[in-house]
Amino acid sequence: MKKHIYILGLLLGLVGLSACNGDYDDWTSPQANPQENAIEVKGFTAAKTFDALDLNSNTDSIQMFKLEGVSLPEGYTVENTRVVLTPKGDGLKSTLSKTLYTSNSLKVDSASLQSFLIEAYGKSPKPVPHEVEGHVYADVNANGEEVLIDAGTIKYQFTPAKVIIPIYYIFGDFSAWSADGAKKGLVIPTSETTAEYVTYFDAGKYMKMWIGSNIGDWANVTGTEADGYNKESGAFVSGDVKAFRSSGTGYYAFRMDLSSNTFKWVKLDNQNPTEYEHIGMVGDGVGSWDKDLDLEQNTPHCWYALGVTLKEGPVKFRANHGWTVNWGAKAEDLKHLDENMYGTGVQDADNISVTAGKYNVYFNDITGNFCFVPVE
Repeated sequence: MKKHIYILGLLLGLVGLSACNGDYDDWTSPQANPQENAIEVKGFTAAKTFDALDLNSNTDSIQMFKLEGVSLPEGYTVENTRVVLTPKGDGLKSTLSKTLYTSNSLKVDSASLQSFLIEAYGKSPKPVPHEVEGHVYADVNANGEEVLIDAGTIKYQFTPAKVIIPIYYIFGDFSAWSADGAKKGLVIPTSETTAEYVTYFDAGKYMKMWIGSNIGDWANVTGTEADGYNKESGAFVSGDVKAFRSSGTGYYAFRMDLSSNTFKWVKLDNQNPTEYEHIGMVGDGVGSWDKDLDLEQNTPHCWYALGVTLKEGPVKFRANHGWTVNWGAKAEDLKHLDENMYGTGVQDADNISVTAGKYNVYFNDITGNFCFVPVE
């Protein structure tokens, strides 16, 4: 304790000339601070080194701040500089703070910063700036004795790096435990960071998922950490994972939040949805407005057609080879996730314009959700 007070006295002497006007707090009664009772030293402060930072143009280390204030005498060193980042603003996935330790040059690697931003705000293919508060701390070491300094707060603005959101395929007891089975069960995107699979689920049946690029790779399957997990919500992980189950038996929407790697089960209000014998596509894109290109049913109300060659032009989905029930979509309601076009079909809406190419096509007759996935 005596050595600790002695160090404080020496540090006080270093700022004595600038502190004779009485504008400082007495170091013998240091202010208590949130982290380890740090003390504030007048003039020893952290200052920002940038106004805003876009991680899409920064791939290396980043100097988070600079230290301004006294020059330390021989034998004194500044060590363990760190910044405690606290997310602010809207759209938070987590409010937890995270401590990033800096190098001797007061830098952190961009990957650590990106990891914090994803935890706080989630993944996004179109990231936006976020306000973050940074509280800077540093240890002053003199011959093994340390004093923790509170160097103040900095208001940052960070834009996370763009994250490519993958598409997922669901498979298991209700379809087939194979790559071919998985290709029939796209979890259809509903936004840039959400997707859902709506069908009849049996709570006793097990399932897993594959990211599109991993189909067939059993070392990179997506599931849960606990075998048979059947809670109403949870987190999904990839690698050597366990199979999960629905939270109940009946018609459910399995909804994924791809920005936070979480999911939830939502039981449908209508447990007796209309059943159709056929779902097909018609239009110039399939070569005819009279003859349907029929889709196949994977699970109840979930339809697919694999390796379909389409011409450039309009198409529509319809039920039972007739026009009584049909689905279209306005051009402004068509969305793209990389090269995948998705949307929600609406009764009697506009024709859906497609680009010529080969596709896997997916459609859900309960929600009207559809997706065109290009294939080689």
